[in-house]
Amino acid sequence: MINARLARVVRVLQENPDIQELVVDMDGGGECAAVCYPPLTGSVQPGEEVIVNTTAVDLKLGSGGRHFVIWALPRTRQSGRMRGHIMKMRYSPMQACTGSFEEDPANRAAIDAFTGLAGMPVIICELHSMVAPAVCGFAGKVAYIMTDGAALPIAMSRTVRQLKASGFVDATITAGHAFGGDLEAVNVHSALVAAKAVAQCDAAVVAMGPGIVGTGTRYGFSGIEQGWIADAANRMGGRPIIVPRLSRLDPRPRHQVVSHHTLTVLRDVCCTPVTCVMASDMEPEFAKGARTRLADAASRGGHCLAYAPGREGLERAVAEQLELSTMGRGPGEEPEFFLTCVAAGDYARTMVMSEKE
Repeated sequence: MINARLARVVRVLQENPDIQELVVDMDGGGECAAVCYPPLTGSVQPGEEVIVNTTAVDLKLGSGGRHFVIWALPRTRQSGRMRGHIMKMRYSPMQACTGSFEEDPANRAAIDAFTGLAGMPVIICELHSMVAPAVCGFAGKVAYIMTDGAALPIAMSRTVRQLKASGFVDATITAGHAFGGDLEAVNVHSALVAAKAVAQCDAAVVAMGPGIVGTGTRYGFSGIEQGWIADAANRMGGRPIIVPRLSRLDPRPRHQVVSHHTLTVLRDVCCTPVTCVMASDMEPEFAKGARTRLADAASRGGHCLAYAPGREGLERAVAEQLELSTMGRGPGEEPEFFLTCVAAGDYARTMVMSEKE
């Protein structure tokens, strides 16, 4: 079930062709934040009445905790640009015809010529907040592949807009039911083909969009996708790099030092060997505890634990004024989290430079 209510648009706070951030009045019940995706519903203007999905706010959720415009009144029809025939969010009221790079004749020759990733590093993150520091650590021609494990519209990500504007990301690819990237892909395997053969990038960063689903149980979290994405990269001839989720301030014990999510992925989910990267310039005592936990999980799965510096790339991200925040905390509060994300990118960059030399 969804909850929905009538609202009136009060102000448009920010907008671009793909997203509008709004303030709406809830039928006389007070002002609150809302989001409109013009490619789905058309744009809205102050004074217009809209129907909004209020479910996440009614549940007091942090992830997805805003109202979302479903329809604008008194509009009686909406016509959009059709691209190809591939639908995303299929068989739902919001299914959209996005097309896909696979069905574009212009890409057919590159797809047919693809024989493998040829050692391309694939940096696999659990959280969207890992993307910016990982990309800054790589500092080369990189594609961001957004999975459908959390937010589906890539327009929801201010981080991606910043990375594109700053030149840190060369191509965005939305896989599965995620949509709105430079290239649309039917699945992650195909998105990796797009990154290598069509976008011709040296590396790919794979992560879900903003938000994550977690239940506090061993397997009940959407970040478990790290495991099967790593297997896909291996099977396709790439070199998967797992970014571990580290924290010193998370109030939940299961996420402290090394998240149980990372340990589950390494111990129980990855079927092929991966490289898990830690920052070599973390605070020594924290690093010792994290290394002990990761080394145990890595040894059980036959994985490799590697090290790379993170501080230089993190300084680069801060200098570019990129949005750096995880669970509401920044690099000053969670230095190890961000240093390790950057280190994964730096490690991938070293791999690429070694191959080119």
